[in-house]
Amino acid sequence: NQDIRGMKNEREQAPANRSVERWIRKSLHSIGGLGVRFVIDDSWPEAGFYDQQFQSGLSCSALCFTNADGTRVAGTSLQLTNNTGPEHPFLYAGNAWPLHQFAEVDSTVLSAQASLYAERLAEACGLTGLWGFDCIWQDSQLWVIEINPRYTAAMELFELCSGRSL
Repeated sequence: NQDIRGMKNEREQAPANRSVERWIRKSLHSIGGLGVRFVIDDSWPEAGFYDQQFQSGLSCSALCFTNADGTRVAGTSLQLTNNTGPEHPFLYAGNAWPLHQFAEVDSTVLSAQASLYAERLAEACGLTGLWGFDCIWQDSQLWVIEINPRYTAAMELFELCSGRSL
């Protein structure tokens, strides 16, 4: 259990927290927000699912690269969702690059926090090469919600918009 804010084993949380906090249930085997839904009762997730505390705010993605010289964040993008109803409230619908052109954010604070998280996550999870993480920006605070240990869809957008190859 790593002590990284927003990245703990949520199964260890007492069910009593669910009465005052919102939770979402995610599948271990789906992508793009498919199958993510709000938890509406005190039930525990069935096999193949896990619960995560819901964090409101601006949905973002950070693009990272780790090699022998260290970990770098190439940038952040706005993550777009398409709420198609109660069955798919978090359906992935693309990214907008760069984040600061589409949302009011303190880029200096966000970049510093993203870099700190990237360094900690890369070390804790043994990440190398291109990878990313999804996060929520709320009240000048970054909350990591998912690690993507692979080339992400937002990286293609970065390459197209920046003219640089990752």
